[in-house]
Amino acid sequence: LFEGKGCNQCNNTGFSGRTGLFEVMPITPAIEKMIVLNASTSEIRAQAVSEGMLSLRHAGLEKLCLGISSLGEIVAETAL
Repeated sequence: LFEGKGCNQCNNTGFSGRTGLFEVMPITPAIEKMIVLNASTSEIRAQAVSEGMLSLRHAGLEKLCLGISSLGEIVAETAL
């Protein structure tokens, strides 16, 4: 893992520009059925994850491993 030192150009963050974190849940037939049957949010989320949805934190951890973001930013933006 890397941590940027920072400079005047990046306001001492160690990063330049912005990048987004996204959590996208496709409405598959199974999830659509769960919605119609009024399943709980946690049940729907569990189904989505089992079908391959990446959580916001997981998406952040991928950016961390690629050196695109820092651990501090990921924790701050995905705090529960």
